[in-house]
Amino acid sequence: GATVQMTRVDDTYISLESRVNKANTSKADRFISVHHNGSVNPAHNGTAVYSGSVGSSRSHDQETKFKNGTANFYVLQQTTMPAILTEASFITNPKEEAKLRSPAYLWREAYYIYLGIVDHIGN
Repeated sequence: GATVQMTRVDDTYISLESRVNKANTSKADRFISVHHNGSVNPAHNGTAVYSGSVGSSRSHDQETKFKNGTANFYVLQQTTMPAILTEASFITNPKEEAKLRSPAYLWREAYYIYLGIVDHIGN
């Protein structure tokens, strides 16, 4: 089993530095930053997964059908453990926003993030 430590549980802003400090202080095995994307263009859709450019080669696997890549996001560069940042669905896209209101869709999103973690740990 895993122990999950949330950096926040509501829409209260927590600084990026505080998020990183909590992860590093807790000596977490992985840092997973889960987001829902947004755009001024309501037609934008899709999912992306980013890892830090200083991460291990395993953190940069390009084996999914989603957009993947490295990014200089603070939380990816400053955490001391393997880290990813997910942008699952565009909340500004009406069709994707409707999906994000579905508990089953959110469960599926979380489940596939979980499978990615299990795969990463197993490699």
